Amino acid sequence: MTNLELLNQWFDDLDKTRKKCAKLSGLTIKQVKDFMQLTPYSTYDFYEYLTGEKEDEFLTKLYEEYRRRL
Repeated sequence: MTNLELLNQWFDDLDKTRKKCAKLSGLTIKQVKDFMQLTPYSTYDFYEYLTGEKEDEFLTKLYEEYRRRL
């Protein structure tokens, strides 16, 4: 697999994860992107948080504050 193919696959996986996060959180895909830019976390971290695989007090506070400001 070439570097370009790997990069395209990574972006496809990221888009799929954003869609899953949007569905789980009730946010739009754009809101998920915007929220992730405000945090030191990755989209994959956020997905694990939403599914309960990962607990993070700081991420919880950030997410609650973001939702409150919408």
